[in-house]
Amino acid sequence: MEEAVSTYTSRVAEKLRREQLAATVLTVCLTTNEFKEGPQYSNVITLNLPIVTDSTAGLIRPALQGIRAIYRDGYLYKKAGVMLTGLVPVDRTQADLFDDQDRGKSKRLMSALDAVNDRWGAGTLHYASSGITKAWKTEFRRRSPAYTTNWNELPLVQT
Repeated sequence: MEEAVSTYTSRVAEKLRREQLAATVLTVCLTTNEFKEGPQYSNVITLNLPIVTDSTAGLIRPALQGIRAIYRDGYLYKKAGVMLTGLVPVDRTQADLFDDQDRGKSKRLMSALDAVNDRWGAGTLHYASSGITKAWKTEFRRRSPAYTTNWNELPLVQT
């Protein structure tokens, strides 16, 4: 579960930076498959971030704390998720007196990470907490078609 949450957090952090936004609230959830036999469990935790951030490292740390707080052994989990709210423009974030992290260095690191992943493909560089070889994978069986945004998925009419 930690690998999945870390992977999802990395992906949402990339999207935040692309949109030039930063988050103030992070929500982590996990659930079992309600349609299968066995014990059921579902939980959500919402964390107020101490410092507004768009940094992958700054988001993974609380996301992992959240999943560790709600995870329970003995269940066959189906789904985990990460959601960011309290979004603000990154250029309008207020500095924090107790923030000891070098924000300039973090910004340069995230820019380099995004540039490499844009050039060589998503996931070329990633945090170790996302896992090296994943024993799990995201399922896309019920994903809506993207024909409104992707020419390759446009339905063809046969005559």
